[in-house]
Amino acid sequence: MQKATSESASPEQDRQTEAVCDRRPPPRMWLGDPRFRVVVLLGLLLIVTFTVQRAIVLTATWNRFEQVSGAEIFQSFLVGLRYDVVVCCMLLLPLIPLSLTIACLLRQRWFQNVVAGYCALVLALVFFTCVVDGFFFEEIGERLNHKVIDYLEYEYIYTIIWHEYPVIPVMIVTAAILLLAHRLVRRLGFGRRHDKADPDAAGKRPRTPLWAAICWPAVLVPLLVLGIRGSIGPKALNTGPAYFSSSMPLAQLTLNGLFTLREAVVSAAVRHRNLADHLELLGEEEALAKAVELLARPEDRFCNDPDNPLRRITDTGRPRKDYNVVVVVLESLSWPYVGPMGGDERLTPTLNALMVEGVLMDRCFAVGGRTTRGFSGVIGGFPDLPGKSVTTRIEAEGNFLTLCSVLAPRGYDTVFIYAGQPYYDHRQSFLGSNGCSRFVFSDKFRTRTFRSHLGWCDQDLFDQAHREFAAADKPFCAILLTLTFHKDYDIPAGKIQPVEAGHRYARQLDAIRYTDWALGRFMEKARKAEYFDRTIFVFVADHKGGFKERPSTLASYRIPFLIYAPAILPARRVSTVCSQTDVPPTIMSLLGGSYEHCFFGSSVLDRPKEAGRALIQDKSFLALMDANEEALLVPFGAAPTLFKYTAPNGLAEQTATDPATQARRDQMRRQATALLQSAYILFQRGAYNLRKSPAPE
Repeated sequence: MQKATSESASPEQDRQTEAVCDRRPPPRMWLGDPRFRVVVLLGLLLIVTFTVQRAIVLTATWNRFEQVSGAEIFQSFLVGLRYDVVVCCMLLLPLIPLSLTIACLLRQRWFQNVVAGYCALVLALVFFTCVVDGFFFEEIGERLNHKVIDYLEYEYIYTIIWHEYPVIPVMIVTAAILLLAHRLVRRLGFGRRHDKADPDAAGKRPRTPLWAAICWPAVLVPLLVLGIRGSIGPKALNTGPAYFSSSMPLAQLTLNGLFTLREAVVSAAVRHRNLADHLELLGEEEALAKAVELLARPEDRFCNDPDNPLRRITDTGRPRKDYNVVVVVLESLSWPYVGPMGGDERLTPTLNALMVEGVLMDRCFAVGGRTTRGFSGVIGGFPDLPGKSVTTRIEAEGNFLTLCSVLAPRGYDTVFIYAGQPYYDHRQSFLGSNGCSRFVFSDKFRTRTFRSHLGWCDQDLFDQAHREFAAADKPFCAILLTLTFHKDYDIPAGKIQPVEAGHRYARQLDAIRYTDWALGRFMEKARKAEYFDRTIFVFVADHKGGFKERPSTLASYRIPFLIYAPAILPARRVSTVCSQTDVPPTIMSLLGGSYEHCFFGSSVLDRPKEAGRALIQDKSFLALMDANEEALLVPFGAAPTLFKYTAPNGLAEQTATDPATQARRDQMRRQATALLQSAYILFQRGAYNLRKSPAPE
């Protein structure tokens, strides 16, 4: 009987419990409504993901930050939060319709799946991008940027990624995150109260006040727009605030990979950047006049070309000699790999010996960080522009001054020899339309020893070059580009003696040694050939290089510039600060006579040391190294920083605030701006050439 009474009382107790539950106030809109909760949940998960990724990248590449203080690292995370918020708000923007959704739609399972699916897709893609960004930072020392867009054009990149990175595990984890995130957002974002299929949820759904339903979208939209701008000032957030420290790796750590990738995509879409968005520009006439003042030499006679004030005729003061010219552009072979420049003595014995017998410019700096930019300087005497390199833009085709276009009228056979493919980096179209009359690509190589993803090895390159030179029946200007010292550094066993077995970068070291060995083999053949005594050999790196542990600074852009012609030029070492833009006029000076040009440089061998300078421009900054080896770094959108450079790798920030230092800092900023702005003006005018208004007699 007692048991029966107890059982009969159970329904009554349940009704009383439900009555109590029904009297509980409905949850507040801000805590229980999915229109708010899903947005906040996704935003928090994104911010946490970006912060954790920044911490992991910092830990994995700690050796690059050993000279950075703890306060600066803490500030990096704080400033980095601004970039994270920008990306977060961009990804939250598609959720605006959710904030306007009527309550009954929130209970529809299909609607919940759509919202949860979008959130899960965002989280999975952000995770995948963060992983890619981490590997990119470890390899290059930079966040995802325009290089990603450039590299995706080439099939060999995909092969390298497949063989050297954990593609399958990352894809599996990404898929798992996609599934788990969908379940998480459904459970935490909506909950059982908004599940139409749950009978227990009936009558317990939150009742959102009308004022709250109206106010939330009205607040969310302006907040997201403000977050995407990243600033309440007249201009949106750019990369400038990341450069609060003199450490360039720290600036890159501060940035967000998706933010920099967005900037790169926008830049690629417009193919160039508006300088006014990044630098405090001078007046157009003032900039051009300042550039003329900086570049003019006593041997120059300017042509008064209104479209191109830099157009001039240079009298070398030497009789014309139509020597052969061989320009060997050495892939990535910057100073850390070259003993006489303060690098590793073991890696380039051939190049080291040539530097003793030739003329070494040991204070030469690359104009940028990619081969395309190196070609702009070495072949075009041009400092290149922000965004895509001018050598890859269609506007430069048939409309750009090069060393080849200056020598072709002298009767030179101008030839480009490359062990790769013609389409790579638009080299055939750029050079072929600007003075290069002949091309020798991999399909014409008679010797084919082994190949990498890019093309045939450097040994085959130099063998083919030697055949071309030996068969020449008139003066030639040949441009060679090495490629074996490039990822994936795959050198067959037995080609060279390994530099250091077991070294973390053994393959990289061996690839350098192999390129040097191939160069030595070529020079042995050349010395026995008839063309040798009448040939000027020029060796210059295309851009910065170095090991992952070495932080990327302005000192990283220092590269070898060597002229080797023992029958023509006595050996010496020149420590005048110079740039790749000085390579063409220096070569022309050795060939003698007069020549017309508009190069952003002059002969390093003929100018005093106090006239030296080098302009460096990469994706997010402009820099100027002056004759006294003071370096001014001007991050786009941020205040400039002055350094004192000491070879090979010393860079000390000059923090003095006295009037003289401030004036010097402003003077160098104006000089750097004038040079880059003048390059921009001439390129926009289509005037960096000698086609218009011939020079007066």
